[in-house]
Amino acid sequence: MNLQDQKLPVTDADIKNAEQQLNIKFPKEFKEFYKINNGGHSEVNLFELNGNGYKINEFLPLKYGGDTIESTYKETFVDNSLMPKNLVPFAADAGGDYFCFSIKENEYGNIYFYESEYYDNPVRSHVFLANSFSEFLEKLVVDI
Repeated sequence: MNLQDQKLPVTDADIKNAEQQLNIKFPKEFKEFYKINNGGHSEVNLFELNGNGYKINEFLPLKYGGDTIESTYKETFVDNSLMPKNLVPFAADAGGDYFCFSIKENEYGNIYFYESEYYDNPVRSHVFLANSFSEFLEKLVVDI
């Protein structure tokens, strides 16, 4: 998958720096994707699950942009007591909800859609989508 409207490319050093700043470890396939695609848009942007569609408006850039993965994670998840700290956002829908990967030990790398409207109900707010970032990408389809 190649994204349109990407930011400048990121390097291994950029990725390592982001991991250190956030005190997390990105999944391997996530790092490989971001070395090629640093944020942007794609026509392949819809994840369908049980009759529901979850549409990516944009992949957040790791670096070089206003709303980066780092700033979104820190400002929206870490600094907000109502948000889960174990989900790291990498993409957003048009309504301000996020596609995230888990950093929780027993579900590390799992992909979730986080619906902030249901912040007080983890069963509704955390929609499991895929076991890994690569599985998530493979299941995306064109929204027609």
